[in-house]
Amino acid sequence: ICHLKELTSLKKCVLFNVTTINTPVPITFSSVDEQEVANSTGQQALIFPEIYSVELNHAVVLSGTSMFFCENQLVAHDLFDVSYDETSEELHGIIRLNVRKRRVQSYYNAEGGDRIVEAASFLDACASNYAHWTTEVLPKIALFCHAKGSNHIPIIVDARLHPNLLASLNIVTQGRHEVIFLSRGETLAVQKLHQISCVGYVPFGQRKKRQTGYPHGLFSSHALHRVRSLSIPVALKELEGRKTYTKIFLKRNSNTRNIVNHEQIETLFVEAGYEVIEPEKLNYLEQVYLFNNATHIAGATGAAFANLIYCRENTKILIFMSAGPKSIYWYWQNMAV
Repeated sequence: ICHLKELTSLKKCVLFNVTTINTPVPITFSSVDEQEVANSTGQQALIFPEIYSVELNHAVVLSGTSMFFCENQLVAHDLFDVSYDETSEELHGIIRLNVRKRRVQSYYNAEGGDRIVEAASFLDACASNYAHWTTEVLPKIALFCHAKGSNHIPIIVDARLHPNLLASLNIVTQGRHEVIFLSRGETLAVQKLHQISCVGYVPFGQRKKRQTGYPHGLFSSHALHRVRSLSIPVALKELEGRKTYTKIFLKRNSNTRNIVNHEQIETLFVEAGYEVIEPEKLNYLEQVYLFNNATHIAGATGAAFANLIYCRENTKILIFMSAGPKSIYWYWQNMAV
């Protein structure tokens, strides 16, 4: 297994240089000490590596993962640390890693099934999750589709995406690309493969404890701003005149990571002038429109908060999350770049 930047046949074009953004420590309430949050990752500033596009010859892409075969190796993005990061691919049986020997066993055909002359791949293990799609996959597609000379190149994504994800895909591609959907278990051999380097990443799990803090997520401001610039104008035009709310409370219907006394909390926020919203009942543009018009947003941590990338500057966001050594306090802060 190797990183994308380590391939010998790499034809590389830098899109954005290394970016450094100062990030204030998230303001905390209740029993969590602000210094504990500050020390949880050791972060002084968000430093995101350069973003680049590449062309590769004779690669094989696999459904359900951003990893692919090239030069007789399994290739992962540059922020993946095989020694520490546990992967969704291992949990779902797509690959099996021998960390000590840096070798991989795959249940896919490394030679590929069907073949295609040229395409760009945006397959990902977490593509079906709204937050991961919005901040890690969609921004790569947006950068690629609006790069010079990319219009004729098909793009590959995972099949069976939620209608909201497909709607966001249609907005950033603007109908200029053939979309190839790869179903679970399928592979595709690509003679000339285009890739965009990692634009956002938070490890799926922790294989081994790090000496410094556990990563809370890194995101490229350039890539997220590209998604904003494409989605917000469409939402404002399509939903012009639709009712908006300056203060919204996001109701979380899942039992996972929910607030134990959520009904009492909701009541308090309603009394404070907040409108209770169920994001999963809204389509993609409605979510963009809602977040772009709000001045105050609150709720339990969850994928819907990825919509904060559509907020206006100085929007006040209050997120409830559990306190503990594995809590990724900086995740949403790093996204709000």
